[in-house]
Amino acid sequence: MTTTSTQTIELSPITTRQSSIAPLNPGYSLQHRHPPGRDVADASLEHGFDRPTDPLSLYNSKKTEEDLKQMKSRGTSKKVQKFYREQNDLIDNMLSPLNPIDEEDEQRQMLKVKIAVYGSGMANVVLFALQLVAAISSGSLSIFATMADSFMDLLSSIVLMWAARQVSRPNPIKYPAGKERMETAAIMVFSCLMSCVAIFLIIESAQKLAEGDVESPDLSTLSIALVATALGVKFLLFIYCSTLSQYSSAKVFAQDHRNDILVNGLGLTTGILGSRLAGWVDPTGSIIIALIILRSWTSTLIDHTKLIVGKTADNEFLKRATYIALTHPGVHQVDTCRAYYAGNNLFVEVDIVLPPDTMLRESHDIGESLQIKLESIPTVARAFVHVDYETLILASFITPSPSSIHQGTMVTPVVKHKIIKKRTAPFKRHQSDRFARVGESWRKPKGIDNAMRRRFKGQAAMPKIGYGSAKKTRHMLPNGFRKFTVSNVKQLDLLLMHNRSYAAEIAHNVCAKKRVEIIERAAQLNVKVINAGARLRSQE
Repeated sequence: MTTTSTQTIELSPITTRQSSIAPLNPGYSLQHRHPPGRDVADASLEHGFDRPTDPLSLYNSKKTEEDLKQMKSRGTSKKVQKFYREQNDLIDNMLSPLNPIDEEDEQRQMLKVKIAVYGSGMANVVLFALQLVAAISSGSLSIFATMADSFMDLLSSIVLMWAARQVSRPNPIKYPAGKERMETAAIMVFSCLMSCVAIFLIIESAQKLAEGDVESPDLSTLSIALVATALGVKFLLFIYCSTLSQYSSAKVFAQDHRNDILVNGLGLTTGILGSRLAGWVDPTGSIIIALIILRSWTSTLIDHTKLIVGKTADNEFLKRATYIALTHPGVHQVDTCRAYYAGNNLFVEVDIVLPPDTMLRESHDIGESLQIKLESIPTVARAFVHVDYETLILASFITPSPSSIHQGTMVTPVVKHKIIKKRTAPFKRHQSDRFARVGESWRKPKGIDNAMRRRFKGQAAMPKIGYGSAKKTRHMLPNGFRKFTVSNVKQLDLLLMHNRSYAAEIAHNVCAKKRVEIIERAAQLNVKVINAGARLRSQE
């Protein structure tokens, strides 16, 4: 559970909440007054959502190019420079308009997508015919592999055009949530078919190689010209479809054309070598082509399976959605914000906190306007807003106790690497066998200039410096965080966007009163405090 107030924006990823369940029928959501057929873009313009605002003055935190150049000239580390560049990109992403593409631009883009889809389909028909003639006339297995790939391209064009036609014909009675996931399912089916064809080509080519004496294919100049023509057309289509990579159909065709360039080029090369040098080169090239096809489409199948199952959105989108919800008029706090894929588009769930004395009509209008705002983002299919009057975790951190802190109720690291030690030889203290007062591992040296090394230098073999930690996990605590020492509440704000990587450690000279303030602020920012249970008294 993440809790955010209007004074402290939380940009960390998301936690789940069992009480927030998205309705299966978005057309009948209790938080959704406007009818399902209403244009969300019109609603967003009506509420003025497309105008970028900066209520938290994030723009003032940006570093200009001149500042970055000065940091470079002062010898600032590259990691610090990279941090500020990423922070600038994050601020630009949050302050960018929700829907930067107007209606006319969207129509022009969709026309380009239609040209890409139907143009690729028509091209695949012609290219399949050319490669079929080349494969039959030459008898080359490599050319047959490229022909089979072209046939599956033709089939994919038909499947994707059918899916696009189904999506453009909504049926609210049979499919109340829409047919947007139809395209993802079609891509998954086509990926399975391509994988089966690749496996069949591998088996066929392996049988040819197992027979021993492989005949060289008769690859004529006409066959070479036909395959080269297909290669050139595929290259032009790849360039065109790559300019429309934000659309899933065009992106799939771009990937398909890229693979065809590699497959056709490799097939043409192995076919020529097989006909000129040795016959076994041709089936070997066919196996290589089939393996490339299998790997590419298996990866596509896995990626789209994750999308249709409900993979979470990337951190950049989660931060932007949290910022939009937090800065929405009337919202007091953001309790939970999560987003996950439902096909190619995202479903967003937000739990907001309003004052307890808010009227029902006002709370409904705030929730619905936030829903319309989130749905105006082009990649969001549906948004669900749950309104509450309290949070579930803030109260437990107003007077924190060591038991609640050590039970793991705070934030966890976004990625927890396994800490590996390269040097595992035990340390044995010099002359520990002569004096039995302390253990042999007492005062293990932790640096090059320590008391023991200075005293006994040259008398005994000293252990190697450091622990041999990997660079990825160096200075990382066993819980997966890196330590950041804070002395006041203002320093704690530096961990605002890094609460999943760094944990705060309160300095030893901080008084008990300020410790409580730091712990309360850390609870609002969802920042883990390592020593939050130290020096706490019952009256606090």
